[in-house]
Amino acid sequence: MTLSVCYPSAIDINMNRLLLTLTTAWLCITATHAIPLDSDTISRRPTIALVLSGGGARGAAHVGVIRLIEEMQIPIDYVVGTSMGAIIGALYSIGYTAEEMDSLLLIQDWKTLLSNELPRQQQPYAERMTRKSYQVNIPYEKGVLTDNSSLYRDAGIKVRRSSLQAFPKILARPGLIDGLNLMDKFNELTSHYPDSISYDTLPHAFACVAADLITGHEVVLRQGRLAESMRASMAIPGVFYPIYKEGQVLVDGGVVNNYPVNVAHDMGADIVIGVEVNSSQINPRELHSFASIFERLIGTLGSDLHERNVDNTDILIRPQVKQFPVMGFDTINLRQLIDIGYMTAMQSKGQLEELSKHVSDIEQSKRTNRSPMSHSRRREEPMTDNIAHAPTGHLSIGLRLDSEDAAAALLRINTKVAKSPNVSLGINTRISIHPWAATSITYAKGKGMQTRFSVAYAYDHIISKREDAFGYHFFGSNLCLSHLLPYNVDLRLGVRHDSYWTRYQHYTSYTHRQTYTTMYALWRNDLFDSAYTPTRGYAYNVEIGYHLRGKSTQGSNFMALQGDFYTVIPLGRSTALLPSIHARSLYGENIPLTYSNAIGGYLAGRHLRQQTPFAGLTGCELMKEHLTIVYLGLRQKICPDIYLTAITNYAYNTDSLSNLQSGQGLWGIGLQLSYDTTLGPISICGHWNDRYHHLGAYFSFGYEF
Repeated sequence: MTLSVCYPSAIDINMNRLLLTLTTAWLCITATHAIPLDSDTISRRPTIALVLSGGGARGAAHVGVIRLIEEMQIPIDYVVGTSMGAIIGALYSIGYTAEEMDSLLLIQDWKTLLSNELPRQQQPYAERMTRKSYQVNIPYEKGVLTDNSSLYRDAGIKVRRSSLQAFPKILARPGLIDGLNLMDKFNELTSHYPDSISYDTLPHAFACVAADLITGHEVVLRQGRLAESMRASMAIPGVFYPIYKEGQVLVDGGVVNNYPVNVAHDMGADIVIGVEVNSSQINPRELHSFASIFERLIGTLGSDLHERNVDNTDILIRPQVKQFPVMGFDTINLRQLIDIGYMTAMQSKGQLEELSKHVSDIEQSKRTNRSPMSHSRRREEPMTDNIAHAPTGHLSIGLRLDSEDAAAALLRINTKVAKSPNVSLGINTRISIHPWAATSITYAKGKGMQTRFSVAYAYDHIISKREDAFGYHFFGSNLCLSHLLPYNVDLRLGVRHDSYWTRYQHYTSYTHRQTYTTMYALWRNDLFDSAYTPTRGYAYNVEIGYHLRGKSTQGSNFMALQGDFYTVIPLGRSTALLPSIHARSLYGENIPLTYSNAIGGYLAGRHLRQQTPFAGLTGCELMKEHLTIVYLGLRQKICPDIYLTAITNYAYNTDSLSNLQSGQGLWGIGLQLSYDTTLGPISICGHWNDRYHHLGAYFSFGYEF
């Protein structure tokens, strides 16, 4: 291939310079702020940098600005960002379009990404059930030595630590959130750039800024693993774990340079388009929360450099987004922020048009616009190895209000036993008008294999509309072997010993004692993507138990079989069908009431272990030996996090499977409005059943337990 160069004549050069001079003069008159171009820049296509500031969720406005830049076909040579600006900038640098980033922001499960939890479908069954009950989950490390020979796993990276001290539980953690979920997501989105590379080789040359806690200086990241650099640039001190790399402790670049225009100029940019989402105008009345004070503190650390960077910006775009919370990653906020970014960029359209006239169409046509969306590798199977997410202990707290129990609190403490890393001790208790407490010791060996022994106490008082009211004290012990199968299926084999001291309404003392030893097998799983408002997945439960009565217990031995299946069927983007079926059969004679089939309320196992929810009834209704319940819900998403669900369910119970016609049926219907908040769903439900023919209502706030 031969490259030929044609040299223009002196007349052509003079004419071109004259035209450029006249054009530039005209633009200077018509534009609100002319772009400074020196004589060297005028004679060639200027290099353009896009600089994106940090700002948490407010950084979603960057996507709206990029959308207009794409519409105007302005080629970007360099992309520089800090924190959220680094995340958006990195994705744009490797070829994601504004439309694709718009979708990515809105479909993410931000509650999971900004937490220490694995995505729900990847959690072991027991962990999923535990997490759905607690608002506060605080992991801690105890006795983890950090000498020179040990490895500390952080954000998917193993690094050496030099301290000889042990971690004193919670306060010794380098942050509240380990950032593994974000790291996994960044790896997924940048999967076609998995290796250490120079960011100058990306479709748009890229750089991001982090801060080194050792030196206190900014660190400009222009090479390495792209996902790691994104993670380092947004590691808010004290909130996210830092990135430990080559003797540096890297945290959020906003600490030193939240708007890195100087980095763009150092890379060789002639013109800078800057997007700054943090307002410098602060009202003292706004500094009334930890988040606002922390945000302002970060903003003051590099204020002098920030002002110089603002002055050195050629086209400054400042979306007015200070009314949005920094951590407001909900769908409504993100949608509005993206739109505000676009509308604010439109106000600078005149300046952007001026710039586009200096851009060569040939240079733009050489750009690679291939989107990486089709190359992203997603996990096909849930992971069962949870080592990085398994600290040595947890402190969990749950709170709940409802119209049946009034207020209830749930507390769980789980910790490793000293010098026995495979042994853990757990203490659980519920404080309410129906309290219970349990303690357990667990031995774990290998992946997913556990042996657990537990003892428990519970008290409850049941008012049944068809039976005499009764109350009971329960004492029990349980020894079980559990094994975690592929896809996180929970298989359990065990032996329980139950002792009930029962008092019926006719008696003043506990005259009935029932003791049973139960051998049981349990097979269950829950693959819903959300505990309360799933959009895909299913759950099932199969249990068989044989109950042997104690010597002093009246009645006989009996067997119980139970099966449940739940799923969700999407009918559109905001509508879903929620079908389920429950069946339980008892085989034996003189079965105690405490083991009878029971339905009622909206919480499984509220009064009795085997109680099944039933819309239309409150309290606890005892049923016959063979029970089947069919449930169908139609859920409509009214707006983000607010749902309206129409419910119908039918229960059929009979004494004998050989004579089904002798059974009885019960219909129940309900209409539930719920709001999914960070502290748990708020639900109000009105219901009716055809047995008592009266309307009822139920209110709840918090998670289920």
